[in-house]
Amino acid sequence: MARWQPGDVVKPSEVIGRRLFDKSLNAPIDVQSLSPNLFLDTRYDEDLSLDRLGDGQAHRAVVTRLTPSCDEEATKQRSYFRGWFATQRKNVKFENVLPDVLTTERDGIDNPFHALLDRSAAREKGQAWHLSRSLFMTFKESGQIVHPIRPNAE
Repeated sequence: MARWQPGDVVKPSEVIGRRLFDKSLNAPIDVQSLSPNLFLDTRYDEDLSLDRLGDGQAHRAVVTRLTPSCDEEATKQRSYFRGWFATQRKNVKFENVLPDVLTTERDGIDNPFHALLDRSAAREKGQAWHLSRSLFMTFKESGQIVHPIRPNAE
């Protein structure tokens, strides 16, 4: 099977996910334990960061490639990277999700699987809160936890 490469459009069958960071490494992580604030970003002038994890399902090679940079980001936040809260793009019906390839030269990080959920209609506090709750419910109804893959971990 050929390795999946993201295209110029986020297809309805693609799995998109929001990174999960937690202060505890040992607490159980499941959909019921997630905070509804997961999709609330108070940087109102920015779109919502997501990762494209595969087409049809999360692809092992993509998850394995992204995990180290997610772990690095968690360290900066003094937390632990626990995985992604993910769903297929088609479940996020009313929001525009666009590819946003990150490069080392431009962004300081190499992530060809990065995407942005357009928040242009939710730049104010109340609108952003409403969007975050809507996204949380959508992901909760049709989503899953995609766990990180750390091949060298024992």
